[in-house]
Amino acid sequence: MNIVEFTSRFHKLELEGELFAFKDGNGLNIWDPVRFHVFHLLYSRLSGGEYIYGMKSVKPALPKKLLKRLIGILAKWSFYARCFMSKKMYLQILSSREKCNNSFVDTIQTQLDINIQDKAIKLETSSLKNTIIHSKFLLTSEKFVMDQLTNDFIHMVEDAFLAEFKIKIQLENVFLEALTKFNAQYCFYKALFKWKIFKTVFVVQNGITKGMFYAANEFDIPVYEFQHGYIGYTHIAYSYPSLENIDDNVYLPKVLLTYSDFWQVGIYMPEVKMVTIGSKNHGVVSLSSSMNSTMKVLVTSSILHHDNLSALLKLVANELDTTEFIYKLHPNQFFNIRAIEKEFSKFSNVKVISNTKNMSECLSDCKTMICVQTTAVYEALQSRVFVCCYNRQDCNFHDNVVDVGGFSFFDNAEELITLIEKNEDQQVSIMPEFFSEYNRDSLNAILPM
Repeated sequence: MNIVEFTSRFHKLELEGELFAFKDGNGLNIWDPVRFHVFHLLYSRLSGGEYIYGMKSVKPALPKKLLKRLIGILAKWSFYARCFMSKKMYLQILSSREKCNNSFVDTIQTQLDINIQDKAIKLETSSLKNTIIHSKFLLTSEKFVMDQLTNDFIHMVEDAFLAEFKIKIQLENVFLEALTKFNAQYCFYKALFKWKIFKTVFVVQNGITKGMFYAANEFDIPVYEFQHGYIGYTHIAYSYPSLENIDDNVYLPKVLLTYSDFWQVGIYMPEVKMVTIGSKNHGVVSLSSSMNSTMKVLVTSSILHHDNLSALLKLVANELDTTEFIYKLHPNQFFNIRAIEKEFSKFSNVKVISNTKNMSECLSDCKTMICVQTTAVYEALQSRVFVCCYNRQDCNFHDNVVDVGGFSFFDNAEELITLIEKNEDQQVSIMPEFFSEYNRDSLNAILPM
């Protein structure tokens, strides 16, 4: 089952089961904080993959647990004091994943006017950035206590999915982990926002910091979310079924700032205003640069797609032994670069890179890109780099560019080798604008003064 059909059926179950309307014994709408993870767990089982969210992990020893809790308490109250004493008006929740001058930075939020950045407190969320002002220290909470109403709801959801998809899944751990994180976010930000220090929050994330949205909405603090990657009908964090009064039961930002108008088609986020501000960080490879590049081939990976792509690349690199392949890791793979380098050590024509080059720099050096699913597809197409999409897992995310030209699905190594050798760069007269030129005036016009 492709992911487009699955998304449609998932929405159908949400409507028929009235999942958004459910409240636990404390009056909390719990479906929105967990649906992203339920969606991906179920689809991974249907497609033969593995989604590890909610799996039981080894509990740390008591001394380590107590030390972590002590650090968390000290960091939290130190952060609260800093916010209160600074009198700064804005909160920037960062995701620093691009390396610049030996430090990781959030290049998306650097688009904000410098006057806003100077008046903002920064809070980091990226695992790549080492700082005490980090969500891993600040967002601490006991396990969420699920009442009988919630347990009954979980069983009802499990039964509904079993009837629809003929697959049995256990959701208790997924609900528990998602709601525990949701509660940790909500408690932390509620304590922060109640002081009415901040007039606006800026965030880069993937649509699942629901606890922060909940707390901000409770105190009427507008949240502006910057698009950080693919959003569309099949990205469930940005894809809701049309339903009256659903906005009362979901936790969302006030404004979503998009790369271009293209990304606003096909998604539905109740009561969220969408504004195109463009991007300074995508689609920067010039047509002449791309056309004059070498015959290097870029492979864009991720944790979810590595197994399929690495097996494929070994076959292709062995056959095309004079072609140089760049295996670009996703930030969630950087920690594992040594193991992945060892995996390809027998192939002199495969180079594994993490953050030594950004995506635009990689694309400027290649004429062909291989992937399963990645936002880089759109950057490649806009840069006239030919995209070969492996027909596996969630590749159908990219059904929206099948007719654009310069894009092709393939099923096996033999088909891919043919595509690379022919480099069927299908030129088109009109290319959709995936990344508009950054327009600071568009952003400043909607910000509260």
